[in-house]
Amino acid sequence: MKKLFLIIIAISFIYSCSDNPSNKTKPPASDSAYVSNGEKIFNSNCGSCHNFRSDGIGPQLSGVTGYVTDAWIIRFVKNPQAVINSGDTIARALFKKYHTVMPSFASLPDSQMYDLVSFLHTKKGKNTFADNKNLSAISNPLPDTIALSNITVALQPVALIPPSSKERPYTRINKMESVDNLQYVLDMRGKLYALKNNHPELYLDVAGLEPQFFEKMGLGSGLGSFAFHPGFNKNGLLYTTHTEAPHAQNADFSIDDSIKTSLQWVLTEWKCSKPGAVPFAGTHRELLRIDMVTVMHGVQEICFRSRAKPGDEDYGQLYIGVGDGGAVEAGYPFLAHQLNKVWGTILRIEPLGNDGANGKYGIPDKNPFINDRTKLP
Repeated sequence: MKKLFLIIIAISFIYSCSDNPSNKTKPPASDSAYVSNGEKIFNSNCGSCHNFRSDGIGPQLSGVTGYVTDAWIIRFVKNPQAVINSGDTIARALFKKYHTVMPSFASLPDSQMYDLVSFLHTKKGKNTFADNKNLSAISNPLPDTIALSNITVALQPVALIPPSSKERPYTRINKMESVDNLQYVLDMRGKLYALKNNHPELYLDVAGLEPQFFEKMGLGSGLGSFAFHPGFNKNGLLYTTHTEAPHAQNADFSIDDSIKTSLQWVLTEWKCSKPGAVPFAGTHRELLRIDMVTVMHGVQEICFRSRAKPGDEDYGQLYIGVGDGGAVEAGYPFLAHQLNKVWGTILRIEPLGNDGANGKYGIPDKNPFINDRTKLP
């Protein structure tokens, strides 16, 4: 009888452990391999909004494992909205402070979640990232009532872009532009589509043609932007920006070796053999390459001045928006606060010229700092 009683207790204990969600969270592993993998997961999925120095898009996470439990972190990372909706005090305080809901990372398997938590445990420090006493953000930056207009916007489906992943988001649509009655749509996973009668056809597979292409790190990597030269019908020139791994090649605008870089942004010129034909056929060449400290705030917009005509000063000159690469938030504000550095600037180049620093592009002679050697021309 005593033996039977012990068996029943053992079965009950096993059942209660398996049924308790808090018991499903493994303790943080101290093995360097787990921590190293957790750091990679953090850089790929979290580094765009979080760091361990100061609050930014999201809270800084130094010491977070001393403020909340491992189970809370995993639950929140997998489904932030559900935790907020549950009335969780910390989750609601975060939403109140940052006015946005973090994307769900439910697709991360448990093993990666455990590695991520293991890495977070190595970042010690005091953290009151959701303490209501420290919520210094303005609760309502627009206290006056904004009157509603009578304008109504009707939306209707136009085209369905093919999925580029089996996991959400299935596509990463970032930009659409019209050229000669054709709409072009960019998927950040490396594909540019042309819409013919609202039917998408693959126009340019940047990911397939650039061996070092990748878009796995954060929300701001992959195929960033595209721009057709205003003389495209005659010269067949198209420009794109995309990301590659750090140190994939020597950068034209590099960062000191003492500062860790996360990726490189690359500006590429594509020359179509038959302008307007779908799909693209032709050649391409690299114009410039820029190191970035983090995976956010990259080179995600390029364009030509749409109203410029042949003979105008701006005609055929390419504008390039270069973000700070997260340098300021990462603790390197000097990279973005000097006019002799590329980060945090808008560049204007002559893509058909050759008097740039690397000889692959030109510098318009009307650029404001062209005669000042202390600044980028």
